Amino acid sequence: SIGAEIGSRGAQGRVLTRGEPGWELIPELSPLPTEDIIDKPGKGCFWGTDLDHLLRTCGVKRLIIGGITTDVCVHTTMRDANDMGYECLLLTDGSAATDASNHAAAINMVLKQGGVFGAVATSSAVCQLLAGLPRAHVAAINGAVPTPTPCTVPSAAPTPFTWPRGQLGLLMIDWQRDFLEKGGFGDSLGNQIGRLRAGLPGAAAVLAGARAAGVP
Repeated sequence: SIGAEIGSRGAQGRVLTRGEPGWELIPELSPLPTEDIIDKPGKGCFWGTDLDHLLRTCGVKRLIIGGITTDVCVHTTMRDANDMGYECLLLTDGSAATDASNHAAAINMVLKQGGVFGAVATSSAVCQLLAGLPRAHVAAINGAVPTPTPCTVPSAAPTPFTWPRGQLGLLMIDWQRDFLEKGGFGDSLGNQIGRLRAGLPGAAAVLAGARAAGVP
C-alpha cells in the first residue's frame, strides 16, 4: 500500500502530483489543447483556483457537472457553485462514487427542497439536447451569432434545466489515472475502480456532444 498522502510514491509516480503519470486525465477524457484544466488543491474546484474568474470571463452562468466522486469532490463543487450563483445540472450517469449508496444519496440530496443545489439528468437527455444545437464549426464558418432562445433539458429533476445560449459550461471533475487505473492511488486504498469507471461512458458522451456544439 502507498498510504494516503499526496506526494507519496506509488505505481504511477508521486500521488496526485502535477506532472506525474497518475495526475494525468484518463485517455477517454483527454482534454483538447484549447480546453482549460483546473489544478485544484482541495475537494472543491473553486477554492484556491481561478475557475470562477475563468467561467465569468467566458460568460458561463449554468454548469453541467460530471466526475468523481459524486459524494465528495463533485458535490462539494456543486454546492460551492450554487452558493456563487451558478445554476447546476448533475449528470446522474456521468458521475460515480466508490459506494453505490453514497452515489444515490448524493443525487437524492440535489432533489430535495425543490432542487436545493440544482437539478439532475441523465447523459442521454443532455446529449439529445446538445445534438440539436447548431454545430460549432458550421456556426463559425457561417459567422452565426448564437440565438438568445433558451435551451431546456425537460426531463431534468426536480425541475427542467434551462439556459440561454452562450451561458452554458461543462465541468468534469477528477477523472485522473490515479483514481481510475489499476495500481493507482485509489486502487491502493481498496476503492472499487469499476464503480468509478461506470460513470465514464456518460461523461464521455456529454463531453463529445458539448465539443460538437461549442460548449466550453
